Amino acid sequence: MNMMINDPAIRAEVRLRAALAACDEVDSACDELDTARDKARVRWIETRVELALALREGRQLHKDNRDFNDWLQTKGLNALGDHDRAALIHIADHTDLFRRQPEPLSQGALARSHAADHSCPAGQEYHRTRIALRPH
Repeated sequence: MNMMINDPAIRAEVRLRAALAACDEVDSACDELDTARDKARVRWIETRVELALALREGRQLHKDNRDFNDWLQTKGLNALGDHDRAALIHIADHTDLFRRQPEPLSQGALARSHAADHSCPAGQEYHRTRIALRPH
């Protein structure tokens, strides 16, 4: 109910209380977003580590890159480009470094191939690496 308040002091108090409540509501929403972002960051890193380890395991089963690439093509697992695959296999050898970096990287670093403006956190050692999250 929006009543007309004639007393300026009461009107200021009501307005201030409403503004403080709105700030609390927004702060709470921001906290929820921070928590969700932190969980997503951990999940993003862990899924990339698993992908890296799986790629390395697959690569070790083949005599050379061409044989590995042919196998990926045959199995319909060629969603990643050669450079992304190589970077991920390198990450598999250094998962501790990849997991360690707590700060998100700048825009475009380790970004999705289909959305280059999406920043994803990861080890700074791989800041020039682009990892595709979806098929090209």
